Amino acid sequence: MLPQGSPIMVIDGDLVFEKGVVERLLGEERENILITRAVESANINDRGSKIISNIDGKVIVSKNNLLSHELFSGMFKLGVNASDRLRTIVSKETYWDQEMAYPLHELSQHCHLYSLCLNTRPSIVPPDSYRGDASWEGEPRRIQKKGNTIIKTADKGKQKLINEVHWILKLPPELKNYFPEITGYDLEHHPVYYEMKYYPHPTLKTLLLNQAINLEKARDILENILDFMFSQVYSRKRLTPPPGYIRYCYLRKARARVQASRSKSRTFDSLTEVPNLVINGHEMTNLATLFDQISLDAKFLGKLEPPFLCLTHGDFKLDNMLIDLATGNFILIDPRGKSPIGLDVDDPISDLAKLFTSCHGFYDLLHEDLFTLTIKKQRSTMDIQIEFGSPQVQANFEKLTSWLLELLSKYPEIADEDKNWQRRLFFTESMLMIANAPFHLTTDPGSERLAMGLYVRGIQLLNQFLNSYPLTKERSYFMVNVNTLVDYQAARCVSPTFTEMNHRTVGELEKTSSMLNQEVNLSFQAMA
Repeated sequence: MLPQGSPIMVIDGDLVFEKGVVERLLGEERENILITRAVESANINDRGSKIISNIDGKVIVSKNNLLSHELFSGMFKLGVNASDRLRTIVSKETYWDQEMAYPLHELSQHCHLYSLCLNTRPSIVPPDSYRGDASWEGEPRRIQKKGNTIIKTADKGKQKLINEVHWILKLPPELKNYFPEITGYDLEHHPVYYEMKYYPHPTLKTLLLNQAINLEKARDILENILDFMFSQVYSRKRLTPPPGYIRYCYLRKARARVQASRSKSRTFDSLTEVPNLVINGHEMTNLATLFDQISLDAKFLGKLEPPFLCLTHGDFKLDNMLIDLATGNFILIDPRGKSPIGLDVDDPISDLAKLFTSCHGFYDLLHEDLFTLTIKKQRSTMDIQIEFGSPQVQANFEKLTSWLLELLSKYPEIADEDKNWQRRLFFTESMLMIANAPFHLTTDPGSERLAMGLYVRGIQLLNQFLNSYPLTKERSYFMVNVNTLVDYQAARCVSPTFTEMNHRTVGELEKTSSMLNQEVNLSFQAMA
């Protein structure tokens, strides 16, 4: 029975946490505090996010049909008045076999409850289908023109080509005229290949770099293409993303690619290993430090999560837009086919971020070697100067970026459904530039220089992004509810006293984990 006339603190028996969590809770001057955890999801139905509070943390809505872990994260404290009221509430037999969320809901009708949302370290191990491919190596493809046919062949990187073919073949009839027409393919034998119709049109990248069209014409072309993408592509296969999408699609992939590129280039290694870089006179934090800071900031990552996934192109760059200037028609070539984690759907912001790498990120200027780069090794840093050539083209790209930001705000999928779209756009752009850099470390002449240019520009963009959208810099706590075997394994890593558990309990956790993993994998299969 709850003690009468005194404050109380309630802790779930299956909650494993560090001492700092209790110290933080007891240090709160306000009474009646529910501990919640920041959730890496834009979906309000995910765990830990169904509690709704105002700017002061006061709970303003609390439904009575929630599970306890959806309302709080295993720990709360109540002052004298609230604890006495809760004592009266739980004395009712109707609550004896109910989740704690039910009496707390009734309590919220009489007392002010507050939410204390903590940053917690990730303990989720994604299912196999969520791991995708974080390899750094490029996917060599050979492209050959024979008459009115383009033949694309792949050996080592054949899966991307296979995905591309399947994606195009599965397009509904009303979309096929906007993508390459496949006239033949062989995906069974080695090497794999497919044949597509040759389109005698320049890319939008070529038109802009050669200044063959003015900026107004480029805007008209892009608006036409974006109208098509939002009305005909991003409206299809709408699905709710799983939590942690940004962590596994971008943070994990970029870090893994950089780590896997070790020893491919001594200069590139040195560039990625120093803690800070001085770029054009501005000191900037390097990748390893930033990744550690971002990875521990669940609140920050939660604002980067997509509200929905949908059909996307996957490689939506200026270089993949063929433009027929005579008719105004366009063909979008080289669709990716799969998301970074192997799904048939993706975040539409990833498409738009690819577009922004072309203009705002100067990816096309880098790729065409229209830049100068000097690097001087200092004691604990590198002094870097990077400048981009073709001032008129650079100015056009900058104007195009400003216009695109204005244009994108007119689409309901952006303006109405994605309140953090600009934040997510610029973060994703910087991650794409960084992850793309090791991809270019090949034996080809100039590949090292291109890789370093992409990396430097990516670090520059990421630091600029963090200046505009700072990290919370809040402490990150370890706290996990042991509901599955994965939770149990995570708890064992940090708590020496949590190493003994009888075989029966472990067996129950294994059974629960198996059921949960089966459900998760089924949901991924449904997405695919």
